[in-house]
Order: sequence, then structure tokens, then C-alpha cells
Amino acid sequence: VFALVILCTACKKDINKTNKQVDTKDLYIKLKVNGVAKTMTVNATTISGVVSGIIHALSISAEFTSNPVAGVTIGLNDGAAFNTTTTYTGKYIDVSGTTTIQTTFIYKDEDNSTYLASPAAAGTNVTLNITEIADDHFKGTFSGKLLKSATTTTFINITDGEFYVGRSL
Repeated sequence: VFALVILCTACKKDINKTNKQVDTKDLYIKLKVNGVAKTMTVNATTISGVVSGIIHALSISAEFTSNPVAGVTIGLNDGAAFNTTTTYTGKYIDVSGTTTIQTTFIYKDEDNSTYLASPAAAGTNVTLNITEIADDHFKGTFSGKLLKSATTTTFINITDGEFYVGRSL
């Protein structure tokens, strides 16, 4: 996912819908972790573009106000421009002969424990839907089952996830 963020800094901007001039104070990522509501509002943003001319890449992230090194990063890759009709999941996909992971999810809690959902992490899953795409923001929903880093049996469930994040590229 971190490589995705680095790669996206050189990406071309996807052309999409309208610009609503969102106020950054309204941006957020909200979710429930094992039933406990969490909200992140610091740096709620995305980076999007086309990597290597073929992979449409998107990184969605936000941080906690109480601990700016903790928060959420969701990485998306696809062979087509992102849209509001596709359900994106944590699986391997082939894009013009290149194998990549469609969706990854990293959650770092306020205690600095890191959790991950990826097809490489057994027993994990992630589902994401984009509900609105505009020149200046993305909105959507997500859920998943994430594995605590350096363990094989400690999981958290993410439910009722939603994002309204600024679009930086």
C-alpha cells in the first residue's frame, strides 16, 4: 500500500464527475471496530491515477486527531477507471498481464497496533464500494476482517465503514 502511495505521486489524474468545492472540515473516515465507533478527520484524502499506464490506483486515508500516526489506509487497483457500480474486494486481479491486489486495508489503532486485510493474509477480507466520484472528493462504504500484524489468530471486524475524502490528485 505504501508503494501505491509513492507510485501515485507520479500518476496522471483520472477525469471524473463534478466539483462540489467540499470544505475540508467535513471530510472523514468512519467505521466500527468490533462494534466500537471510530472517526478519523485528519488528512482525510485520496491519491489517484494510472500507474505504468495500465493500473488505475487509488489510496484512501485518514488519521486520528488523538494520534496522527494511527488511522486507515485503503488501497485500490483496477484495470478500469473507478466507478460507482463495482464492488472492490481483497483479491488478486490481472491487469494486462500484470498481477496486482485489487483492495488492501490497513488499520492502525490508537495504541499503534496494526491490522491488515489482503489476499496474502489468510482469513482476511475487505469489500469497498465507491458511491460518489467528483473532481474534489470520493464517497463510499467499506467493511472487512483484518489480521493483527505479527499474529496468525488475532482479528478485528470492521463494519459500517464510510468515507468522504478529499481528492488530492
